[in-house]
Formats: sequence, C-alpha cells, structure tokens
Amino acid sequence: MTWEDFLRTKPCLKCGSWPVELAHIHGLVSPKTDQVMPRRKGLARFAAIPLCPGCHRTGKDSIHRLGEDEFFRQLGRHQCYVFQKLVGYLAEYKGWAT
Repeated sequence: MTWEDFLRTKPCLKCGSWPVELAHIHGLVSPKTDQVMPRRKGLARFAAIPLCPGCHRTGKDSIHRLGEDEFFRQLGRHQCYVFQKLVGYLAEYKGWAT
C-alpha cells in the first residue's frame, strides 16, 4: 500500500468523515537549502493530510478557500499539531507504532 493509499484510509482531519482526498500542505523544510520544499515533490509528498471534499476544496471554510494558516486557526490547531498527526500516521504506516 502506498503512503497516499494509507492516508486515504484515515478520516477527515477536520470533521472525521469519509471519503477523503489528500490535501498537500506546506511545511517541510529542506535540510540542504533550509527553504520550504515544494508540495508533492520528494519528501514533501509526505506532507499531505486527509480531508473530505468539503473540508479540502468545496466548502466555504475549506483549506483551499481559507488558505492553510486560516484553516488551521479555525480548526483550533496549530500546524505543529498537523505535523504531529502526520508523524503518527507515518509511524503507523511504517509499522513503528506499537
């Protein structure tokens, strides 16, 4: 199972519903350049979160309409929370979680 397929088994990070789409977010910093990596390239492909279509792109408060900062603010979570969730998902995906 690919990372992307694994994430699609998780509920929407905001509302908990299914089915989900993958929302690629900014945030991973290149260890070589110290710059934020482009979405969906190299390691940055792991910076994706499961969101239902409404929370991802079609709803009035979707991440596409609000932008990442406002979306996470309205979610009541800092982007660090999102990356903590991603690390937990990655540990589960790789079999590191107990």
